[in-house]
Amino acid sequence: MDSSGWLYCLSNSSMPGLLKIGQTKNEPKVRAEQLQTTGVPLPFKIEFAKYVKDYVKKEKNLINLLEKYYERINPKREFFKVSKDEVYTFFELLDGEYYKFNEETIIDDIDGTINNKLVNKNYDMKDYFTDGMKIRHKIGITNIWIGIYDKLTNTIKYKNEIFTSLSKFKWAHYIDHNPDLKGKKDIYGNPWVLCEYEKDNEWISTFELLN
Repeated sequence: MDSSGWLYCLSNSSMPGLLKIGQTKNEPKVRAEQLQTTGVPLPFKIEFAKYVKDYVKKEKNLINLLEKYYERINPKREFFKVSKDEVYTFFELLDGEYYKFNEETIIDDIDGTINNKLVNKNYDMKDYFTDGMKIRHKIGITNIWIGIYDKLTNTIKYKNEIFTSLSKFKWAHYIDHNPDLKGKKDIYGNPWVLCEYEKDNEWISTFELLN
């Protein structure tokens, strides 16, 4: 099993002086969106992130180091009173590739290297999904849509609605969550990065199906 993943450093303007340090298998942007629950008034900002091997182990080592030198405000949460420059010093000691802040690209891992793929490329669901596959999109932690892919019609079905693309499925969820978005341009990221599919009782980014 691939042990590569992201270590990230996030900030939130509603939590001045604190940084969130953690790890994720998905793109850091997805993780930042997941952390914006109803109890968090403002979105998280990615200060920097790095794609590394053995990311779970390295995250534990990183947390242990930070605990020795800086204040961890809650032993059950990875929030520290520390500056970005100090955390960045630790990240510099790790082998890997930094997250690329380019709105026109998404990050992919192929044979241990980081590559860019244009988000405006059209991917047909029938080339990647199997009949009956569960497709999930989350907004925060509890606001979740789980649709079912129908191979015959090449659509995703959610409740009484039918979506002809992954992008339409994702965007409909955002509009349902915030009706003021109706009629506006979708700027909420690539659906293949933000959505997940179920495999062996686990949820995996649909982006992995493109590789």
